[in-house]
Amino acid sequence: MTQTSQKITSDSSKVFLSRLVALLASLILAVLVARVLGPAGRGEFALAFLLPTMILLFCEGGIESTSIYFGARRDFGRPVLLGGLLALSALAGTVGLLVGLAVAPLFGQRLFPGVATPVLLVAVAIIPGRVFLGLGRGLLLGRGKTGKYCWLTVLQPVLWLAAVVALVAWFGGTVAIVMIAILLSFTAAGMVALLWTWQEYGADGRPRLERDFLRQAVAYGLRLNPAVVLNFLNYRVDLLLLGLLRHDVEVGFYAVAVAVAEKLLLFSRSISTALFSSLSGRLADSERSQLTAKITRGLLLLSLAPAALLWMLSPPGIALLFGREFTPAAAALRALLPGVVMLGGAQLIAADAMARGRPGLNSWSGAAAAVANILLNLWWIPRFGIVGAAWASTVSYTMMFTIRLLLFLRISQMPWRAILLPHLSDLRMARKHGLALARKLRHPTDQSDNRHS
Repeated sequence: MTQTSQKITSDSSKVFLSRLVALLASLILAVLVARVLGPAGRGEFALAFLLPTMILLFCEGGIESTSIYFGARRDFGRPVLLGGLLALSALAGTVGLLVGLAVAPLFGQRLFPGVATPVLLVAVAIIPGRVFLGLGRGLLLGRGKTGKYCWLTVLQPVLWLAAVVALVAWFGGTVAIVMIAILLSFTAAGMVALLWTWQEYGADGRPRLERDFLRQAVAYGLRLNPAVVLNFLNYRVDLLLLGLLRHDVEVGFYAVAVAVAEKLLLFSRSISTALFSSLSGRLADSERSQLTAKITRGLLLLSLAPAALLWMLSPPGIALLFGREFTPAAAALRALLPGVVMLGGAQLIAADAMARGRPGLNSWSGAAAAVANILLNLWWIPRFGIVGAAWASTVSYTMMFTIRLLLFLRISQMPWRAILLPHLSDLRMARKHGLALARKLRHPTDQSDNRHS
Protein backbone atom coordinates (compact mmCIF):
# COMPACT_ATOMS: atom_id res chain seq x y z
CA MET A 1 0.00 0.00 0.00
CA THR A 2 3.02 2.29 0.41
CA GLN A 3 3.53 2.79 -3.32
CA THR A 4 -0.16 3.56 -3.91
CA SER A 5 -0.26 5.94 -0.94
CA GLN A 6 2.81 7.75 -2.24
CA LYS A 7 1.21 8.11 -5.67
CA ILE A 8 -1.99 9.48 -4.14
CA THR A 9 0.06 11.91 -2.04
CA SER A 10 2.05 13.09 -5.04
CA ASP A 11 -0.96 13.38 -7.35
CA SER A 12 -3.07 15.05 -4.64
CA SER A 13 -0.37 17.66 -4.10
CA LYS A 14 -0.23 18.49 -7.80
CA VAL A 15 -3.99 18.59 -8.15
CA PHE A 16 -4.27 20.66 -4.97
CA LEU A 17 -1.83 23.26 -6.29
CA SER A 18 -3.60 23.51 -9.63
CA ARG A 19 -6.98 23.82 -7.96
CA LEU A 20 -5.58 26.39 -5.56
CA VAL A 21 -4.61 28.54 -8.55
CA ALA A 22 -8.02 27.86 -10.12
CA LEU A 23 -9.67 28.75 -6.79
CA LEU A 24 -7.87 32.08 -6.64
CA ALA A 25 -8.88 32.83 -10.22
CA SER A 26 -12.48 31.83 -9.54
CA LEU A 27 -12.58 33.90 -6.35
CA ILE A 28 -11.36 36.95 -8.25
CA LEU A 29 -13.96 36.17 -10.91
CA ALA A 30 -16.72 35.84 -8.32
CA VAL A 31 -15.86 39.24 -6.85
CA LEU A 32 -15.46 40.87 -10.27
CA VAL A 33 -18.69 39.45 -11.70
CA ALA A 34 -20.66 40.33 -8.57
CA ARG A 35 -19.40 43.91 -8.56
CA VAL A 36 -19.92 44.35 -12.31
CA LEU A 37 -23.39 42.79 -12.51
CA GLY A 38 -24.81 43.52 -9.05
CA PRO A 39 -27.12 41.13 -7.15
CA ALA A 40 -29.82 40.91 -9.86
CA GLY A 41 -27.34 40.42 -12.71
CA ARG A 42 -25.37 37.87 -10.69
CA GLY A 43 -28.57 35.94 -10.13
CA GLU A 44 -29.45 36.06 -13.83
CA PHE A 45 -25.99 34.74 -14.75
CA ALA A 46 -26.23 31.90 -12.20
CA LEU A 47 -29.64 30.84 -13.57
CA ALA A 48 -28.49 31.01 -17.20
CA PHE A 49 -25.47 28.82 -16.47
CA LEU A 50 -27.81 26.18 -15.03
CA LEU A 51 -29.27 25.47 -18.49
CA PRO A 52 -26.17 23.86 -20.09
CA THR A 53 -25.45 22.10 -16.81
CA MET A 54 -28.93 20.55 -16.76
CA ILE A 55 -28.71 19.48 -20.41
CA LEU A 56 -25.32 17.84 -19.89
CA LEU A 57 -26.77 15.78 -17.05
CA PHE A 58 -28.77 13.77 -19.56
CA CYS A 59 -26.49 13.94 -22.60
CA GLU A 60 -22.94 13.65 -21.32
CA GLY A 61 -23.17 10.51 -19.19
CA GLY A 62 -20.17 11.22 -16.95
CA ILE A 63 -17.57 11.32 -19.76
CA GLU A 64 -14.78 12.56 -17.48
CA SER A 65 -15.26 9.90 -14.79
CA THR A 66 -15.69 7.18 -17.42
CA SER A 67 -12.45 8.31 -19.08
CA ILE A 68 -10.55 8.21 -15.78
CA TYR A 69 -11.92 4.76 -14.94
CA PHE A 70 -11.05 3.06 -18.21
CA GLY A 71 -7.82 5.00 -18.68
CA ALA A 72 -6.56 3.84 -15.29
CA ARG A 73 -7.64 0.20 -15.71
CA ARG A 74 -5.92 -0.17 -19.11
CA ASP A 75 -8.05 -3.08 -20.23
CA PHE A 76 -8.08 -1.57 -23.73
CA GLY A 77 -5.40 -0.01 -25.92
CA ARG A 78 -5.04 3.72 -26.33
CA PRO A 79 -6.42 3.84 -29.91
CA VAL A 80 -9.57 2.04 -28.72
CA LEU A 81 -10.00 4.37 -25.73
CA LEU A 82 -9.47 7.48 -27.83
CA GLY A 83 -11.73 6.38 -30.68
CA GLY A 84 -14.57 5.21 -28.48
CA LEU A 85 -14.61 8.07 -25.98
CA LEU A 86 -14.06 10.69 -28.67
CA ALA A 87 -17.07 9.35 -30.58
CA LEU A 88 -19.23 9.31 -27.44
CA SER A 89 -18.11 12.86 -26.56
CA ALA A 90 -18.85 14.18 -30.04
CA LEU A 91 -22.30 12.60 -29.91
CA ALA A 92 -22.97 14.02 -26.43
CA GLY A 93 -21.80 17.51 -27.41
CA THR A 94 -23.86 17.57 -30.61
CA VAL A 95 -27.05 16.27 -29.00
CA GLY A 96 -26.64 18.61 -26.04
CA LEU A 97 -26.13 21.63 -28.27
CA LEU A 98 -29.17 20.82 -30.42
CA VAL A 99 -31.34 20.25 -27.35
CA GLY A 100 -30.18 23.54 -25.86
CA LEU A 101 -30.87 25.50 -29.04
CA ALA A 102 -34.41 24.13 -28.99
CA VAL A 103 -35.09 24.51 -25.26
CA ALA A 104 -33.75 28.07 -24.84
CA PRO A 105 -36.30 29.87 -27.07
CA LEU A 106 -39.22 27.53 -26.35
CA PHE A 107 -39.04 26.99 -22.59
CA GLY A 108 -36.32 29.36 -21.34
CA GLN A 109 -38.63 31.99 -19.91
CA ARG A 110 -40.69 29.39 -18.05
CA LEU A 111 -37.71 27.63 -16.50
CA PHE A 112 -35.56 30.72 -15.95
CA PRO A 113 -37.85 33.75 -15.58
CA GLY A 114 -36.04 37.02 -16.04
CA VAL A 115 -33.16 35.57 -18.07
CA ALA A 116 -32.97 36.91 -21.63
CA THR A 117 -33.20 34.31 -24.41
CA PRO A 118 -29.98 35.51 -26.16
CA VAL A 119 -28.10 34.91 -22.89
CA LEU A 120 -29.49 31.38 -22.70
CA LEU A 121 -28.44 30.72 -26.32
CA VAL A 122 -24.88 31.81 -25.56
CA ALA A 123 -24.94 29.59 -22.46
CA VAL A 124 -25.87 26.43 -24.38
CA ALA A 125 -23.02 27.06 -26.83
CA ILE A 126 -20.70 26.20 -23.91
CA ILE A 127 -21.75 22.53 -24.08
CA PRO A 128 -19.26 21.15 -26.67
CA GLY A 129 -16.29 22.81 -24.99
CA ARG A 130 -17.30 21.46 -21.57
CA VAL A 131 -17.67 17.93 -22.94
CA PHE A 132 -14.27 17.85 -24.67
CA LEU A 133 -12.54 19.48 -21.70
CA GLY A 134 -13.94 16.71 -19.47
CA LEU A 135 -12.86 14.05 -21.96
CA GLY A 136 -9.30 15.38 -22.10
CA ARG A 137 -8.97 15.79 -18.35
CA GLY A 138 -10.28 12.29 -17.72
CA LEU A 139 -8.11 10.48 -20.25
CA LEU A 140 -4.95 12.35 -19.25
CA LEU A 141 -5.46 11.72 -15.54
CA GLY A 142 -6.40 8.09 -16.12
CA ARG A 143 -3.15 7.65 -18.02
CA GLY A 144 -1.15 9.17 -15.15
CA LYS A 145 -0.49 12.51 -16.88
CA THR A 146 -1.24 14.48 -13.75
CA GLY A 147 0.76 17.52 -14.87
CA LYS A 148 -1.29 18.07 -18.02
CA TYR A 149 -4.49 17.42 -16.08
CA CYS A 150 -3.46 20.18 -13.68
CA TRP A 151 -2.71 22.61 -16.48
CA LEU A 152 -6.17 22.01 -17.92
CA THR A 153 -7.69 22.55 -14.47
CA VAL A 154 -6.05 25.97 -14.29
CA LEU A 155 -6.51 26.93 -17.94
CA GLN A 156 -10.28 27.41 -18.12
CA PRO A 157 -10.79 29.75 -15.11
CA VAL A 158 -7.67 31.76 -16.00
CA LEU A 159 -8.89 32.18 -19.59
CA TRP A 160 -12.31 33.17 -18.30
CA LEU A 161 -10.79 35.78 -16.00
CA ALA A 162 -8.72 37.23 -18.84
CA ALA A 163 -11.71 37.26 -21.19
CA VAL A 164 -13.98 38.92 -18.60
CA VAL A 165 -11.45 41.67 -17.92
CA ALA A 166 -10.87 42.31 -21.63
CA LEU A 167 -14.51 42.18 -22.76
CA VAL A 168 -15.90 44.18 -19.83
CA ALA A 169 -13.25 46.86 -20.35
CA TRP A 170 -14.09 47.02 -24.07
CA PHE A 171 -17.86 46.49 -24.20
CA GLY A 172 -19.05 47.13 -20.64
CA GLY A 173 -20.38 44.82 -17.96
CA THR A 174 -23.53 42.90 -18.90
CA VAL A 175 -24.70 39.36 -18.29
CA ALA A 176 -24.31 38.59 -22.01
CA ILE A 177 -20.69 39.79 -22.03
CA VAL A 178 -19.77 37.68 -18.99
CA MET A 179 -21.46 34.66 -20.61
CA ILE A 180 -19.56 35.21 -23.87
CA ALA A 181 -16.34 35.30 -21.84
CA ILE A 182 -17.03 31.92 -20.24
CA LEU A 183 -17.99 30.50 -23.65
CA LEU A 184 -14.62 31.56 -25.08
CA SER A 185 -12.78 30.04 -22.11
CA PHE A 186 -14.48 26.63 -22.35
CA THR A 187 -14.07 26.52 -26.13
CA ALA A 188 -10.35 27.31 -25.98
CA ALA A 189 -9.70 24.94 -23.05
CA GLY A 190 -11.63 22.16 -24.81
CA MET A 191 -9.50 22.56 -27.94
CA VAL A 192 -6.29 22.37 -25.90
CA ALA A 193 -7.61 19.28 -24.10
CA LEU A 194 -8.34 17.58 -27.44
CA LEU A 195 -4.87 18.42 -28.76
CA TRP A 196 -3.05 17.04 -25.70
CA THR A 197 -5.24 13.95 -25.61
CA TRP A 198 -4.58 13.24 -29.29
CA GLN A 199 -0.84 13.63 -28.74
CA GLU A 200 -0.91 11.17 -25.84
CA TYR A 201 -3.36 8.55 -27.11
CA GLY A 202 -2.82 8.82 -30.84
CA ALA A 203 0.84 7.80 -30.63
CA ASP A 204 -0.01 4.08 -30.77
CA GLY A 205 -1.99 4.30 -34.00
CA ARG A 206 -5.17 5.70 -35.50
CA PRO A 207 -8.21 5.83 -33.18
CA ARG A 208 -10.66 3.01 -33.78
CA LEU A 209 -14.07 1.96 -32.58
CA GLU A 210 -14.44 -1.37 -30.82
CA ARG A 211 -17.88 -2.70 -29.97
CA ASP A 212 -16.86 -4.34 -26.70
CA PHE A 213 -15.34 -1.14 -25.35
CA LEU A 214 -18.31 0.98 -26.44
CA ARG A 215 -20.64 -1.45 -24.72
CA GLN A 216 -18.66 -1.33 -21.48
CA ALA A 217 -18.21 2.45 -21.57
CA VAL A 218 -21.90 3.10 -22.19
CA ALA A 219 -22.89 0.60 -19.49
CA TYR A 220 -20.58 2.25 -16.95
CA GLY A 221 -21.85 5.70 -17.94
CA LEU A 222 -25.46 4.60 -17.58
CA ARG A 223 -24.77 3.26 -14.10
CA LEU A 224 -22.95 6.47 -13.22
CA ASN A 225 -25.43 8.92 -14.72
CA PRO A 226 -28.22 8.57 -12.12
CA ALA A 227 -25.73 9.58 -9.43
CA VAL A 228 -24.63 12.54 -11.57
CA VAL A 229 -28.23 13.70 -12.01
CA LEU A 230 -28.98 13.28 -8.33
CA ASN A 231 -25.81 15.13 -7.37
CA PHE A 232 -26.96 18.04 -9.50
CA LEU A 233 -30.31 18.04 -7.72
CA ASN A 234 -28.46 18.18 -4.42
CA TYR A 235 -25.96 20.85 -5.51
CA ARG A 236 -28.04 23.16 -7.71
CA VAL A 237 -31.76 22.56 -7.28
CA ASP A 238 -31.78 25.23 -4.58
CA LEU A 239 -30.70 27.87 -7.13
CA LEU A 240 -33.34 26.69 -9.58
CA LEU A 241 -36.11 26.77 -6.97
CA LEU A 242 -34.97 30.16 -5.71
CA GLY A 243 -35.25 31.47 -9.26
CA LEU A 244 -38.78 30.14 -9.55
CA LEU A 245 -39.99 31.11 -6.05
CA ARG A 246 -38.07 34.29 -5.26
CA HIS A 247 -36.46 37.29 -6.97
CA ASP A 248 -33.25 37.36 -9.03
CA VAL A 249 -31.65 39.53 -6.33
CA GLU A 250 -31.95 36.73 -3.77
CA VAL A 251 -30.54 34.28 -6.32
CA GLY A 252 -27.57 36.62 -6.65
CA PHE A 253 -27.03 36.65 -2.89
CA TYR A 254 -27.27 32.88 -2.71
CA ALA A 255 -24.97 32.34 -5.70
CA VAL A 256 -22.27 34.32 -3.89
CA ALA A 257 -22.75 32.27 -0.69
CA VAL A 258 -22.48 29.01 -2.66
CA ALA A 259 -19.42 30.22 -4.57
CA VAL A 260 -17.58 31.03 -1.34
CA ALA A 261 -18.72 27.92 0.59
CA GLU A 262 -17.66 25.56 -2.18
CA LYS A 263 -14.08 26.83 -1.94
CA LEU A 264 -13.87 24.53 1.11
CA LEU A 265 -14.18 21.61 -1.30
CA LEU A 266 -10.70 22.37 -2.64
CA PHE A 267 -9.21 19.67 -0.40
CA SER A 268 -11.82 16.99 -1.03
CA ARG A 269 -11.99 17.49 -4.78
CA SER A 270 -8.21 17.43 -5.13
CA ILE A 271 -7.85 14.27 -3.06
CA SER A 272 -10.91 12.49 -4.48
CA THR A 273 -9.65 13.06 -8.02
CA ALA A 274 -6.30 11.44 -7.27
CA LEU A 275 -7.98 8.78 -5.12
CA PHE A 276 -10.40 7.76 -7.87
CA SER A 277 -7.61 7.48 -10.43
CA SER A 278 -5.43 5.36 -8.12
CA LEU A 279 -8.22 3.16 -6.75
CA SER A 280 -9.46 2.41 -10.28
CA GLY A 281 -6.28 0.42 -10.85
CA ARG A 282 -5.87 -3.24 -9.96
CA LEU A 283 -5.95 -3.05 -6.17
CA ALA A 284 -7.31 -5.53 -3.64
CA ASP A 285 -10.64 -4.53 -2.09
CA SER A 286 -9.08 -4.44 1.38
CA GLU A 287 -6.42 -2.01 0.17
CA ARG A 288 -9.05 0.25 -1.38
CA SER A 289 -11.05 0.22 1.85
CA GLN A 290 -8.09 1.09 4.07
CA LEU A 291 -6.99 3.94 1.82
CA THR A 292 -10.50 5.37 1.58
CA ALA A 293 -11.05 5.23 5.35
CA LYS A 294 -7.67 6.77 6.13
CA ILE A 295 -8.02 9.64 3.68
CA THR A 296 -11.67 10.39 4.53
CA ARG A 297 -11.18 10.69 8.28
CA GLY A 298 -8.13 12.87 7.68
CA LEU A 299 -10.06 15.15 5.36
CA LEU A 300 -12.98 15.56 7.78
CA LEU A 301 -10.56 16.62 10.50
CA LEU A 302 -8.67 18.92 8.13
CA SER A 303 -11.86 20.70 7.00
CA LEU A 304 -13.05 21.79 10.43
CA ALA A 305 -10.55 24.61 11.01
CA PRO A 306 -11.08 26.49 7.70
CA ALA A 307 -14.86 26.04 8.03
CA ALA A 308 -14.80 27.59 11.51
CA LEU A 309 -12.58 30.44 10.31
CA LEU A 310 -14.85 31.14 7.34
CA TRP A 311 -17.90 31.10 9.63
CA MET A 312 -16.34 33.81 11.84
CA LEU A 313 -15.12 36.00 8.97
CA SER A 314 -18.12 35.67 6.66
CA PRO A 315 -20.05 38.90 7.46
CA PRO A 316 -17.12 41.35 7.17
CA GLY A 317 -15.49 39.25 4.44
CA ILE A 318 -18.55 39.26 2.18
CA ALA A 319 -18.98 43.02 2.59
CA LEU A 320 -15.29 43.69 1.92
CA LEU A 321 -14.98 41.50 -1.19
CA PHE A 322 -18.36 41.72 -2.86
CA GLY A 323 -19.71 45.00 -1.49
CA ARG A 324 -22.15 45.86 1.27
CA GLU A 325 -25.12 45.14 -0.97
CA PHE A 326 -24.19 41.43 -0.82
CA THR A 327 -24.14 41.32 3.01
CA PRO A 328 -27.30 39.13 3.20
CA ALA A 329 -25.26 36.33 1.62
CA ALA A 330 -23.28 35.92 4.88
CA ALA A 331 -26.17 34.28 6.77
CA ALA A 332 -26.68 31.76 3.97
CA LEU A 333 -22.94 31.07 3.85
CA ARG A 334 -22.87 30.24 7.57
CA ALA A 335 -25.79 27.83 7.16
CA LEU A 336 -24.03 26.09 4.24
CA LEU A 337 -20.69 25.47 5.93
CA PRO A 338 -21.55 22.37 8.05
CA GLY A 339 -23.07 20.72 5.01
CA VAL A 340 -20.06 21.47 2.82
CA VAL A 341 -17.80 19.70 5.33
CA MET A 342 -20.04 16.62 5.12
CA LEU A 343 -20.15 16.92 1.32
CA GLY A 344 -16.37 16.68 1.17
CA GLY A 345 -16.43 13.35 2.99
CA ALA A 346 -19.28 12.13 0.78
CA GLN A 347 -17.24 12.85 -2.35
CA LEU A 348 -14.34 10.71 -1.16
CA ILE A 349 -16.57 7.75 -0.36
CA ALA A 350 -18.26 8.19 -3.76
CA ALA A 351 -14.84 7.90 -5.44
CA ASP A 352 -14.35 4.54 -3.71
CA ALA A 353 -17.66 3.19 -5.04
CA MET A 354 -16.91 4.34 -8.59
CA ALA A 355 -13.43 2.82 -8.47
CA ARG A 356 -14.97 -0.54 -7.53
CA GLY A 357 -17.06 -0.33 -10.70
CA ARG A 358 -20.23 0.20 -8.67
CA PRO A 359 -21.24 3.84 -9.32
CA GLY A 360 -24.88 2.90 -8.82
CA LEU A 361 -24.25 2.77 -5.07
CA ASN A 362 -23.92 6.55 -5.06
CA SER A 363 -27.39 6.82 -6.57
CA TRP A 364 -29.05 5.46 -3.43
CA SER A 365 -27.62 8.18 -1.25
CA GLY A 366 -28.14 10.78 -3.94
CA ALA A 367 -31.80 9.88 -4.37
CA ALA A 368 -32.61 10.11 -0.67
CA ALA A 369 -30.70 13.37 -0.29
CA ALA A 370 -32.26 14.88 -3.43
CA VAL A 371 -35.80 14.13 -2.27
CA ALA A 372 -35.05 15.68 1.13
CA ASN A 373 -33.38 18.68 -0.53
CA ILE A 374 -36.31 19.42 -2.84
CA LEU A 375 -38.97 18.99 -0.15
CA LEU A 376 -37.06 21.11 2.37
CA ASN A 377 -36.41 23.82 -0.22
CA LEU A 378 -40.11 23.96 -1.13
CA TRP A 379 -40.92 24.22 2.57
CA TRP A 380 -38.19 26.58 3.77
CA ILE A 381 -37.57 28.94 0.80
CA PRO A 382 -41.02 30.63 1.03
CA ARG A 383 -40.53 31.04 4.80
CA PHE A 384 -36.84 31.77 5.22
CA GLY A 385 -35.55 32.69 1.77
CA ILE A 386 -31.87 32.03 1.04
CA VAL A 387 -31.12 30.90 4.60
CA GLY A 388 -33.81 28.24 4.28
CA ALA A 389 -32.27 27.07 1.00
CA ALA A 390 -28.86 26.88 2.68
CA TRP A 391 -30.12 24.78 5.60
CA ALA A 392 -31.94 22.49 3.18
CA SER A 393 -28.62 21.86 1.42
CA THR A 394 -26.80 21.25 4.70
CA VAL A 395 -29.38 18.67 5.78
CA SER A 396 -29.27 16.89 2.42
CA TYR A 397 -25.43 16.84 2.29
CA THR A 398 -25.33 15.35 5.79
CA MET A 399 -27.87 12.72 4.80
CA MET A 400 -25.83 11.87 1.69
CA PHE A 401 -22.65 11.44 3.72
CA THR A 402 -24.40 9.27 6.31
CA ILE A 403 -25.90 6.89 3.75
CA ARG A 404 -22.66 6.60 1.78
CA LEU A 405 -20.77 5.94 5.00
CA LEU A 406 -23.15 3.12 5.97
CA LEU A 407 -22.87 1.57 2.50
CA PHE A 408 -19.07 1.80 2.61
CA LEU A 409 -18.92 0.17 6.06
CA ARG A 410 -21.16 -2.65 4.86
CA ILE A 411 -19.04 -3.33 1.76
CA SER A 412 -15.66 -2.97 3.45
CA GLN A 413 -16.64 -4.74 6.70
CA MET A 414 -14.77 -2.04 8.59
CA PRO A 415 -15.89 -0.56 11.94
CA TRP A 416 -17.22 2.99 12.00
CA ARG A 417 -14.22 4.04 14.09
CA ALA A 418 -11.94 3.40 11.11
CA ILE A 419 -13.44 6.30 9.18
CA LEU A 420 -14.72 8.70 11.84
CA LEU A 421 -12.11 8.66 14.63
CA PRO A 422 -8.66 10.18 13.94
CA HIS A 423 -5.65 7.87 14.31
CA LEU A 424 -2.05 8.64 15.14
CA SER A 425 -1.13 7.52 11.64
CA ASP A 426 -3.24 10.40 10.29
CA LEU A 427 -0.71 12.84 11.70
CA ARG A 428 2.04 11.09 9.76
CA MET A 429 -0.08 11.19 6.62
CA ALA A 430 -0.78 14.91 7.13
CA ARG A 431 2.94 15.50 7.58
CA LYS A 432 3.68 13.66 4.33
CA HIS A 433 1.07 15.68 2.45
CA GLY A 434 2.38 18.88 4.00
CA LEU A 435 5.98 18.14 3.06
CA ALA A 436 4.99 17.15 -0.49
CA LEU A 437 2.95 20.32 -0.85
CA ALA A 438 5.78 22.44 0.54
CA ARG A 439 8.16 20.95 -2.03
CA LYS A 440 5.72 21.79 -4.80
CA LEU A 441 5.41 25.35 -3.53
CA ARG A 442 9.20 25.75 -3.40
CA HIS A 443 9.62 24.21 -6.86
CA PRO A 444 6.39 25.04 -8.75
CA THR A 445 7.93 24.30 -12.14
CA ASP A 446 8.56 20.65 -11.25
CA GLN A 447 5.27 19.35 -12.68
CA SER A 448 6.53 16.43 -14.75
CA ASP A 449 4.02 13.71 -15.48
CA ASN A 450 4.16 10.21 -14.13
CA ARG A 451 5.82 8.20 -16.88
CA HIS A 452 4.12 4.86 -16.73
CA SER A 453 2.30 3.39 -19.66
